[in-house]
Amino acid sequence: MAMEIPAARQQQVFLLACLALTAMAAAVNAQTVTVGAGKQYSTIGGALSAAGPGTTIAIDAGTYREKLTVSKSGIKLMGTGGVATIVWGDTAASSGSTQESATVTVASSASGFTAVSIGFKNDAGPNKRGSTNQQGVALYVLADSTFYQCTMDGHQDTLFAHEGRQYYKGCWISGTVDFAFGAGTAFFEDCTMYAKKRVDSKYATYTAQQRTSASSRSGFVFLRGSLKCDAGVKAFLGRGWGQYARTIFIETSMDDCIRPEGWTTMKSFKTTDDTFFAEYNCTGPGSDRSQRVSWAKELTPEQAQTFSNRGAFLGGRRRRSRF
Repeated sequence: MAMEIPAARQQQVFLLACLALTAMAAAVNAQTVTVGAGKQYSTIGGALSAAGPGTTIAIDAGTYREKLTVSKSGIKLMGTGGVATIVWGDTAASSGSTQESATVTVASSASGFTAVSIGFKNDAGPNKRGSTNQQGVALYVLADSTFYQCTMDGHQDTLFAHEGRQYYKGCWISGTVDFAFGAGTAFFEDCTMYAKKRVDSKYATYTAQQRTSASSRSGFVFLRGSLKCDAGVKAFLGRGWGQYARTIFIETSMDDCIRPEGWTTMKSFKTTDDTFFAEYNCTGPGSDRSQRVSWAKELTPEQAQTFSNRGAFLGGRRRRSRF
């Protein structure tokens, strides 16, 4: 005689079965494809073209000379066995615009993009005074994205962090002028910014943020990490590309790379009344604030706590900033 299962237990078993099937379906949909010698794809571009939304692309360590656009949501690029570097050499002049010069573009449709142990490089340059080939973007980001242990290397305009919420953890970003720039809302945690020596000039700037409205969440926050440079370089922490430009360094180690005045303006955009450039509890010889420009700020402990909260800065309730 078969044992009768109580209705409540039948429902529980049914729900557990449904959850198991859902998990299996998710595992199937979370596809992983491989790139490298003897792998499923020999190029990252080929894998991107074939991949559906949410695909993980595992890439063998090495150098891939490709110019790429990520347009599907939830794509994850992951270097395996070391850093997989994507390199191209376009400039604003050769490609038609600063945006088009990018080695890798993360399009606005690619929300949820993640990169782990990926190198993004633009090897055009070095930039020279009087040359029309000054700007060459390595990475152009227009969507909510996350980057872990990645490198961005170029000369002028290396990282164009222009739209969406962006999180960088343990990354290395190098260049000469404005090599982290744009209007995005970007949080850099434990990252190194490295200012290279130009062949024709001592001028260097780490950042150029472009916040254009007082109500915008846009801004760059650098929490911990370090600012380094080639020997002899004296760089500005940043300059404003928009009326309400906002860039903040908190508990950042600054080598002897920083100009005493700290911050500057663009020749074509000199307003400082509404910009918010600030530092808090930074260390190292470059952190001396005694000769900073009058319009640069030192955060209060309350402000530092607010801006150190990655979740609140990137994703909290949308409201007008108090700072």
